[in-house]
Amino acid sequence: MKKRLLIAPLSAFVALLVTSCGYGLKEVYKGNVYNSPVFEENYYRVWDSKIDPNNKNNLINKEEIIELDTTQDLVFTSYFDEANHTKYNENLLLASSSAVKNYRYSTGEIDNFDNPRPLYGEAHKLSNENDSFKYGVLSKLYDGQMFCEGDYQLSRVQIDERGFGTVFNNQGRDLDYFAVNFKASNDYTNPQIPTYAHRSIINFKVSFYVKNDNKYDKFTYTYTLDNIKTNWPESQYIYTFFGFKINTNKIKNIQGYSIEYDVVYDELVNAGLDHSLMLYEVLFPNSTWH
Repeated sequence: MKKRLLIAPLSAFVALLVTSCGYGLKEVYKGNVYNSPVFEENYYRVWDSKIDPNNKNNLINKEEIIELDTTQDLVFTSYFDEANHTKYNENLLLASSSAVKNYRYSTGEIDNFDNPRPLYGEAHKLSNENDSFKYGVLSKLYDGQMFCEGDYQLSRVQIDERGFGTVFNNQGRDLDYFAVNFKASNDYTNPQIPTYAHRSIINFKVSFYVKNDNKYDKFTYTYTLDNIKTNWPESQYIYTFFGFKINTNKIKNIQGYSIEYDVVYDELVNAGLDHSLMLYEVLFPNSTWH
């Protein structure tokens, strides 16, 4: 579902628009859901029952936990070199076979005015590959909009540590690398505790679910991100562009994924404020979905 459908003033009208898209949605929701001035009300915590770890009847066949190695797995934590924003992140270049040079990370990036490069998000969004990615709350992660761009809750999926998990109708093949663009924020709506720019440490966890007969093999990849800009003023440089090369000897195709994280350290969490990751885009560049 396109984000602009979520801003209709009447929830009944929004529900009508959603159900008239011609696609059988599992998620039909009111227009104000995940678009509230109350920070807590915007957390997306939906897990497909087939992979929900809290569902004793889930279809998880087995789970393997892998701690990512920065060098071996070509882990990148930014689009550009963090010390020099005129250079690309070396691991991202290797993971993506250097094609990333043909794209712009953001609209604010200086480029050739007469012949600008296309935006990375627009070129690699999952909705380009399959129309099924255009529907539901999570379509905000597959529409190519990698930054807030003034759309606030309408442009992101806000999660807490428990995260979310989804299963697709199609399987993803020809997997190259995984990437996600996000920023971190504590609850800035709490009148008792003011927020300010600081840095957090989190343990990021993304799991891929591979169909195995009628069940799923779960592969969970973990990585500690120890320099996350949190509650910083808006700019492209406060976002974390995190990802890694997918090991196709282990992950040949996927039918779902989940994202969770643990707060290792955040001074405002210690002061009593809720923490969130605001996800803007999830990408499986160069993959095919059938």
